[in-house]
Amino acid sequence: MDSDRIRRASEKLLKPYELPDDCPYLSEDQRELCKLTFEQRIEWMAEWLALAATIPGDEPDDLEHWDP
Repeated sequence: MDSDRIRRASEKLLKPYELPDDCPYLSEDQRELCKLTFEQRIEWMAEWLALAATIPGDEPDDLEHWDP
């Protein structure tokens, strides 16, 4: 496969997109996320990962002391 074709396909995948309002599988938050630019998606993911890093481990008593 030539590199120009790969580049065009990659650019197309990175563009924001909208889903129809009648799509039954996505929440309103997921619809908003799909409208973000690539740079905004990077920022959102960084925030999400920072929050996820604060979630306690798998030990049963870990959740007792978690305060988000």
